Amino acid sequence: MKEPKWLAEERKKTEQIQVEHEIQSPKPVKVKNSKNVKIFSFEEMLEKDQKFAKDAFIKRKKSDSAYFGYLNSRFNECNFIFVAKGKKAELDLVFNSVLAINFIFVEEGANLALTNAVSSNSILSSDIKLEQGAQLNSGLLKHKGIWVHSFQNNILGTEAKTNSICFWSGNGTSEVQSHLQGLNSRANQICLSTCGKDEKTILNSSALHSANNTSSNLIMRGVVQDNSQITLNGGVVVEHSGNGSKSNLSQDVLLLDKNAKAEANPILEIKHSNVECSHSAVVRKIDEEKLFYLQSRGLDKNLAETTIVTGFLRSAINKTEDKELRNMFKPSFMQE
Repeated sequence: MKEPKWLAEERKKTEQIQVEHEIQSPKPVKVKNSKNVKIFSFEEMLEKDQKFAKDAFIKRKKSDSAYFGYLNSRFNECNFIFVAKGKKAELDLVFNSVLAINFIFVEEGANLALTNAVSSNSILSSDIKLEQGAQLNSGLLKHKGIWVHSFQNNILGTEAKTNSICFWSGNGTSEVQSHLQGLNSRANQICLSTCGKDEKTILNSSALHSANNTSSNLIMRGVVQDNSQITLNGGVVVEHSGNGSKSNLSQDVLLLDKNAKAEANPILEIKHSNVECSHSAVVRKIDEEKLFYLQSRGLDKNLAETTIVTGFLRSAINKTEDKELRNMFKPSFMQE
């Protein structure tokens, strides 16, 4: 099918953007497992309902990242994924050198368990819309030794709920946003990272409250060693229409070496007086007393450090409400 004029114009808006990392020969997204989901390619969706496809593409949440613009102009794959009303669905995706845009629609009362694994350099984005009473449990695992730039935007309707967790090893950017549009909607986001050598990691996590009695909990943690660097950007915005909103933003970074660098940036923008919002940001070294205690119990220094790091990350992972996500997104060194 010939590419429609409006799409060519959308690509043209960002075609001049240059980035440090590029995908030369993009591959398709691999569907490892699926249950109770319907998946349509971009071409199929254009034939089925071009107006719907156009609205989804043009109105999707934009990111300020240059990589988002690069993806906008050069993507080779776009999928439309649907979960029908009241269904309990599963979807397991593998990203291997992809330039992909995904739109996911979870209808009223449906429940989607979404897992994503990135096995090689990739740039990808997902827009996920949850209707009334829908629930999303999503996780993204990015392996070490590759670079990835990932964007996920969750839009929550009335009484919708999300549990999102990403575990980031090494270079790249992870951006998770939740727009709480519906009354009593809830968003829980956990963003974790470990980086070493000369790696640079940026984690962005944000929540926008624009309806009454919404709640968000954003947890961001990083472990930095060698000459690596991590930046945590956390943001909470409560609009004038966000009466009764509750939010907590927590940022915590553990430095393992003297040359490791970290930056934590919590930003709260509160436009309503009747809210409960809090935040914290800490960058610290390993507690020497804890290290000494573990060594006194027979552990060598490396094992003692690993034990402390394991507890630091596991305590965050355990805060997710979904048991399967807790077990799935623990890296191998954290398995009991």
